[in-house]
Order: sequence, then structure tokens, then C-alpha cells
Amino acid sequence: MPTRHQDLAGDLGVRGLPTLLLIKPGQPASRAPAQLSVDALLDWLHRAAG
Repeated sequence: MPTRHQDLAGDLGVRGLPTLLLIKPGQPASRAPAQLSVDALLDWLHRAAG
């Protein structure tokens, strides 16, 4: 990860890649589980964006 993004990654609690976060007005609103099927990912996204 480039140095310029390490502080942001730390602030958001990113410890590894891939990490999927839903951000609402500047704050993490939801974090997706590590491995999701396409259907589960779409379900998570719809619920998290609610």
C-alpha cells in the first residue's frame, strides 16, 4: 500500500486487502465479511446502504 494511504487505512481499520467498506458522510457505515458470493455481496450492499 502506498505510504500516502497508510494513515487513512489505519484510520478506517483496514488491516489487509481486499477490504470492502461502505462509507457514509466520511465515516465507515458497514464492513463486508471477507468472502461473499455475488448474491451475498449485493444483499450486503442493499442492507448497508439502506
